Amino acid sequence: MFIGGGVFDCLYLVYIRPLIEINKIKAKMSSLFDSAIIWKIDPLEAFKAFVTSLEFLALGRRPKSKLLSNAEHGFANTGMGEDDLRPLRASSANVYIHMFSKFLRWMDQWGLSLYSVNHEQIRQFLEATRAIDGIEHKVLNSSIRLRYCRLLERVFTHIHIEPNPARHAIFAAYQTNAAGHDQPKAVLTEEQQARFMQCLPEAVPFTLAQWDTPEWKRRRDRALLAMLLGAGLKVSEVVGIHTDMVGEKDQCGSVPVTITPRSVGGTSRQHQTQLRPFAALEVLQWREERILRQIPGELLFPANLDGKKLDKSTIYLLTKATYAKAQISVARKGPRTLRNSFAVRELEAEEGSVELTGEFLGLHKRKSTEKYLITELAKKKNPKKMAI
Repeated sequence: MFIGGGVFDCLYLVYIRPLIEINKIKAKMSSLFDSAIIWKIDPLEAFKAFVTSLEFLALGRRPKSKLLSNAEHGFANTGMGEDDLRPLRASSANVYIHMFSKFLRWMDQWGLSLYSVNHEQIRQFLEATRAIDGIEHKVLNSSIRLRYCRLLERVFTHIHIEPNPARHAIFAAYQTNAAGHDQPKAVLTEEQQARFMQCLPEAVPFTLAQWDTPEWKRRRDRALLAMLLGAGLKVSEVVGIHTDMVGEKDQCGSVPVTITPRSVGGTSRQHQTQLRPFAALEVLQWREERILRQIPGELLFPANLDGKKLDKSTIYLLTKATYAKAQISVARKGPRTLRNSFAVRELEAEEGSVELTGEFLGLHKRKSTEKYLITELAKKKNPKKMAI
């Protein structure tokens, strides 16, 4: 049925426009309650406003395809803008409100507040038990404990509590959750990473006099290994990365590196990582040489001067030889350990977060990144054991 313009305008003025205005008023009211003063006076009301906000969604989700800049914050810190976020269902919001109110009641019993509670006290809340038929049972199961950690991490980030006590609680929750399940991933200590870089294949610096010598392969190998440790790439990503996917240094010395599905045969989603300063020089120098040589094709690390794709087995041999040269003893002497080391290093960084590290790694699910927290915790508790 066709509706004339005049009738539609009438319907808009009578029904639609008032609804739009009501939603605008609700949004303004929510922002009034979500303020620093209300968080101190009535944190539950503040949370009710926060849980319906776009920031609550942005802090808990990562983008599927948007690229990140390491220097961005706020919505940009998650790589998401308002158009990327779907509203939280009322039923989901009510679940979060119920969870948070329970935590507030617990804090009130112990005379605590959001501004005084620490990670050990949060852990006590998460690990609380009650006796049923004379047997102690945890009040919260493992999945609910992790949901609480994620929820509280968002809250403390929003109200600017640093260091975020919920992040330490996450480490503890995963340590408990990992018993008998996820074992810590092989990872290099900072000292081992430094030794690995010092023991990259020896190569004469590039000059025009070196144009016709096979030394170029050694410089390529140095850059390739530096990329694995410095940017956390997978083997499939490093063999398929294109020259134009490596950006320029930012003011901190890091280099943005973009991975696209096309470069890895559709096995990875598009994402952007950061090649850290300690490894950037090797990669940028090789990129310059590769451009000067006008090697055919797009591959940054070709197998030969004809631009053929490098075989993955070459990378495994290179990493194994470098571990041996650096006298590094780890459970797994392959490229995966270099990626693990990158992940833990990013989580330990001052501005590191699960969301940002997951974006750098190109992971689809947050829980995949959280598994690196097990490794980080184990490394901090027993660094010598991680080097076995």
